[in-house]
Amino acid sequence: MRIKGSKTRPRVAVIGLPLIDEDRRKLEQLFPSINFYRSFKQLEDHTSSSEIDLLILGNKVEDSSNLLFRINIISFSSNPPFMPGPVHNEHIELSNPVKTEEFIENDITLEYSRIRAKEDWTNAKGWSKIHFKEQQVLMPVYSKKMTSIKKANSIIRGGAILLDSHSGSPFATVFLNEEQKLGVAWFPLPTKHKIDWIEAIVNEWAKYFPEKFPHIGDWARQEEWLLAPEIGLLKEIKNLEERKLEYIKEIEGKIDTLNKKYKGVLSWNDKGFRKLLTEQGDELVDIVKIAFESFGFTVEKMDETIIKGKSKIEDLRITIDNNKSWEAIVEVRGYAKSSGKEGELTRLNKFAKLYNKEKEKFPDKMIYVVNGSIELLPPQRPKPFESNPDFLNSIADDDCLVVSTTTIYRVLQKLEKSFKNDISKSIIESTGEWKFVPPN
Repeated sequence: MRIKGSKTRPRVAVIGLPLIDEDRRKLEQLFPSINFYRSFKQLEDHTSSSEIDLLILGNKVEDSSNLLFRINIISFSSNPPFMPGPVHNEHIELSNPVKTEEFIENDITLEYSRIRAKEDWTNAKGWSKIHFKEQQVLMPVYSKKMTSIKKANSIIRGGAILLDSHSGSPFATVFLNEEQKLGVAWFPLPTKHKIDWIEAIVNEWAKYFPEKFPHIGDWARQEEWLLAPEIGLLKEIKNLEERKLEYIKEIEGKIDTLNKKYKGVLSWNDKGFRKLLTEQGDELVDIVKIAFESFGFTVEKMDETIIKGKSKIEDLRITIDNNKSWEAIVEVRGYAKSSGKEGELTRLNKFAKLYNKEKEKFPDKMIYVVNGSIELLPPQRPKPFESNPDFLNSIADDDCLVVSTTTIYRVLQKLEKSFKNDISKSIIESTGEWKFVPPN
């Protein structure tokens, strides 16, 4: 199932976060569009970063993703994957222990303080000296170092929630980058009230990114405070969204099936009629034989009839059921550079004389089939003898027909039973260059 960008915002993805049923229901009520995944790979197989507003990571996230640098993140992992810091390409590295009061000028946000009290932790003021290291404040190591206390102060006071009863890691850090519209929150220590923290943080971010988090923080828009008509409409919307996703899944399944079938047909035709535009030698003769048979002719490959030691004759002979007395000889040639060689018509005349010796009559038509200028793309290939129209006129007088394999291919593209007779009639009656326009 691929999440579409039209889904109701905020669009939330949860990875590796074990939840009891009640907490899962709370999240589903808080976020109108939420999906749960086991890993980044599973998420990336189903959606893209442009379709996610918030990524929530659990304790067991073993892989990482480029998504981490483009999406709002709340992480409950004690060992989070590589994650962005609050300032692009910078990190804090302080060599001497400092008091936490140096980093927090204002009191912690009331909403966060309330939840911290539920976690049974001490007040955020007046704790002992803590030595900060870069990995302890949710920032990877970058090449450029930031050692300015003033700058560190402005960053950390924006949301570092610290505790005086542990070994030196921050209890949580919450960063907000208004310019990049990116929020990052990290909870490295075990947390009992994950859903409360998620709701509090998203409520805060909604003030800065209302387009990503519409209605978050507005109690009148939360489901538990909706009136009956609003609940009815909301349920109808959710039902339609579910039906839409089912329909999308069904359509995507059909598209996948057709894509597989399409690839199979492409492969089949690459080994079939597309050889008219790519091959030389026996392979070209074989596919021209099949093409003429598709037009309603009976075709004989003459190499298969020649007795060992006898002279080579034309490549094909073609007849037609509705005119048993009519027969044509066909010479098939493919050239890398040339669009056709006049000398081949001399060969055809020689084969016509051998035919006369065998049948005591000349063939009704000589046909020269050309796959020319193979080194060029089909749209760029000149027609046979395009630069010598006088030659085409002269062979027309000898009841000779020049057929480009490109023309055969174009006719096959639109081949229908209803005008097979028109094709065979055109080949029988035409001389010079074969041009066939399917009847309306």
